[in-house]
Amino acid sequence: MNDQIRMIPVEKLHPHPGNPRRDVGDVSELAESIRAQGVRQNLLVVPMGPEQGYRVVIGHRRLAAAKLAGLTEVPCVVDGSLDGKRQLELMIVENSQRTDLTPIEEADAYQGLLDLGSDIRQISKQTGRSGSYVRSRIKMASIPQEVRGKAKDFAQLTVTELQDLADFDDDPETQAKLAEAAGTSNWDYKLSRARDERREREWVADAEKYIKEHHLPALPDGVKLPDSAWEIPSGWDRVAQATALDHDDSRSFGEQWEDEDFSDHPGYAVCVRDGGVQVLVPKPKKAAPDLSESEKRRKAEERARMKLVRELHSTSRQLREQWLHANVHSLDDAKWTLAATRLIFNDLMGGDEYYYNTGIAADDMDRMIKAYDAISGGNVLPVIDKVSGRVWHLDGKENWQAMHDRQQRSPQPEVIVLLCARAEGHITANAWDWQTARDRYIRPYYRILAGMGYPVSDAEVAALKGEFGHEDA
Repeated sequence: MNDQIRMIPVEKLHPHPGNPRRDVGDVSELAESIRAQGVRQNLLVVPMGPEQGYRVVIGHRRLAAAKLAGLTEVPCVVDGSLDGKRQLELMIVENSQRTDLTPIEEADAYQGLLDLGSDIRQISKQTGRSGSYVRSRIKMASIPQEVRGKAKDFAQLTVTELQDLADFDDDPETQAKLAEAAGTSNWDYKLSRARDERREREWVADAEKYIKEHHLPALPDGVKLPDSAWEIPSGWDRVAQATALDHDDSRSFGEQWEDEDFSDHPGYAVCVRDGGVQVLVPKPKKAAPDLSESEKRRKAEERARMKLVRELHSTSRQLREQWLHANVHSLDDAKWTLAATRLIFNDLMGGDEYYYNTGIAADDMDRMIKAYDAISGGNVLPVIDKVSGRVWHLDGKENWQAMHDRQQRSPQPEVIVLLCARAEGHITANAWDWQTARDRYIRPYYRILAGMGYPVSDAEVAALKGEFGHEDA
């Protein structure tokens, strides 16, 4: 290396095309310092070739500031011994130490080192990052350019958003749709739906494997399946069904099947359709006449519509509970007072003067208790009926003490937790589909959530109007 410092004209210095940092940012303050004191730290450059000038390795911001300050030349150290790999390593280390890189710039830089022959261990040693950190960033770098172009401002996405996008690298179509929502109020909803759909596919694949391995009976040859996935074949009745999106039952299909007994249903058949499994039995020979074709279509359309309602209900409930769990304890006094007051009024009034002072009981205590448990972080131990598996109440010394301790530590957030759980107790898939329930319970609750800062997605906005399946609107 030649350590001699040279004064090189700025027009002969060119930015490095491999510089991980794509934007040098605002250099006006640095330019003022350079006008007053000159460039106090030398640039590191490599020669590009005869009459081609030099390529900057370290000092891109100093060069930009020097130009802004009106300097015609700057001090540089020229090192012709640096190969492409070493140049990139130096740029990454410098920018990482100064926290100048965005997450995706850092990810692309690590991928560049891999392309030049480095491995995870070497990159980790050079940058001082852990191996898992480097692997996480490299996975982000796998997000294709066409997907990146879908985002409104891909360069500004957070580490979490990039990790979630990269997690769908095996599903480019979903990954592209998620990129469009990144950075918007629809992000959490779209991400939750994408995860639900992936879980549904995995659950169905597991169910199909179980059905095949255990030789469960299929529908006989010749039975025509209706066009609608939720319409029952002619001559059959449905006695059971299971889906991946039943959040009250997180068991696999195999676990659910082994807990059931279908010996009382001779001739049953198992049918995998539309993200779920149906158990069908032949209709008795003296069964009532089949429905008319128009009535069958109407029922099939209603089942399809209610499937969209159930999906919206499942996803939006998860989002609300997760958001409340993460944010309710950090509300400032103004937001807390406003939310608490409105929740109390909404709770006591019930949206109707005839329901004034109905008390704190929910329409469905099971739902209220489960919501309370989810929002509070799962510290409550609800009493569970051993036969049915249902949650019945919060009685018991342990639960009483847990609730008492939380109320003593943070009385204001605990009021919000209780009242939000009470509101959640009213909301079911059927409530979403019933205008009176939407007006009485869901819309007022969403206004309060929005006032606290909850990001209401487009799909939820449409559902509040009675429209379902319009999350892309």
